[in-house]
Amino acid sequence: MKSLTIKDIASLAHVSIGTVSRIINETGSGYSRETYERVKRVIANAGYVPNHMLRNAGAKRSHTIGLVMLDIANPSLPEIITGIEEVALAADLDLLLCNSNDNPAREQRQLALLLEKGVEGILLMTSALCESRNVDELLRAGVPFVLLNANSVNSCCNVSIDNYNGAKQLVSYLIARGHQRIACITGPDWTEGSQPRCRGYKQALTEHNLPVVQELIVSGDDDTLSGGSQAMQKLKGTDYTAVFACNDMMAIGVYHYLYTHGLSVPQDVSVVGFGDIPPSAMICPPLTTMHQPTVEMGRAAMRLLLQVMAQPKGTPVTSRSFPLEFMERDSVASPSR
Repeated sequence: MKSLTIKDIASLAHVSIGTVSRIINETGSGYSRETYERVKRVIANAGYVPNHMLRNAGAKRSHTIGLVMLDIANPSLPEIITGIEEVALAADLDLLLCNSNDNPAREQRQLALLLEKGVEGILLMTSALCESRNVDELLRAGVPFVLLNANSVNSCCNVSIDNYNGAKQLVSYLIARGHQRIACITGPDWTEGSQPRCRGYKQALTEHNLPVVQELIVSGDDDTLSGGSQAMQKLKGTDYTAVFACNDMMAIGVYHYLYTHGLSVPQDVSVVGFGDIPPSAMICPPLTTMHQPTVEMGRAAMRLLLQVMAQPKGTPVTSRSFPLEFMERDSVASPSR
């Protein structure tokens, strides 16, 4: 017979995963006596013993924290993880990594797994599709957590960057160089930063009295190299002199598309990205973009999580927003037509 998980217990008892977690950890709040007894009966009947209790019998702490990532292929992640791990190891905490691969259902399973393993805190890079649901689940579970660069504004502890104003600055720079027909390449709406960066693009056009042309705003199936190249195919037949790609990976995909179609950057089309991933300074020509301090963001997220873990529940913890740095390189020129 298959051993049950915390998710199975929650389903059998008709409660949330967070409620089961609170009852297992005897938090004493967030559930009724009737709910407590029902969950305990299900646990007893199933012979369920939480994995972290087996592993840490007699111990009060698991000495682990979890990180749920959107996409392990994101070139910014190694630097973020470096910053997180540096602070975590100094605090005698091990790091469990989970990759959701931009899949909301997988993200929820991973959160349930981390709760089952009894992690002391969670760092969450969540998609816009399920941010609210996952935040509510973690609040119900009573597990300390910090969001990393969440898409929406909320009252939870969050380490972020100003996606909106960063995008607006990049597009304003293109306009200052003489561009008026600027395409915007985005990933799907739920990918990191896509929505606020697209809003920043539109606002820059509006502030410079330029029309927002919907046919120049296109998205790829993902926010990778292939997503950037794929999105460019949707611009066939449109007139543009510059491209704002919502992240550097997509910008490099734009480079590839232009090269395979006999066009040069920036002589024929100017390109800007967002993120300043390591390859951005080494491609030819080097990409104009926005630098985000990823190592520092990882350190700050872990330090904030330690604060949340150390303080009584409900104590306000200040979120942290990091400034961006404009990196002017060689991928932009004045329009040739």
